[in-house]
Amino acid sequence: MLDFYWAVGQWQSNAGETNTSWIVSLGSETFQTPLAANVSQGFVPWTLQSFVFSPTTASAVLTFLSSGEPFGLPPAALLDGVSLNAVPEPAAWAMMLIGLTLTGGVLRARRGRVLVAN
Repeated sequence: MLDFYWAVGQWQSNAGETNTSWIVSLGSETFQTPLAANVSQGFVPWTLQSFVFSPTTASAVLTFLSSGEPFGLPPAALLDGVSLNAVPEPAAWAMMLIGLTLTGGVLRARRGRVLVAN
């Protein structure tokens, strides 16, 4: 899972509303954030964005590209707090659940035994 914060500003020389988003790619998968409409010389506050990627290879390149309109110039898109974490597959969750169930069964069976001293 990829988490990051993004915000949008505007260069002082730009006049008029702009629309900005981030295009994020990991390997062959690409996602885009919603467009943020920014008023003339304004600021759109920080927003947390999350994407779930399913990489097909052991290593992949993570890229961020800010996209803006209507000026054709790169917008003042800000990026912070990028975090990429592995999310366990469903099979891993199932194996963990089976393991915990077996451990609980063994503990319960041991508790049922009563030792008698001679």
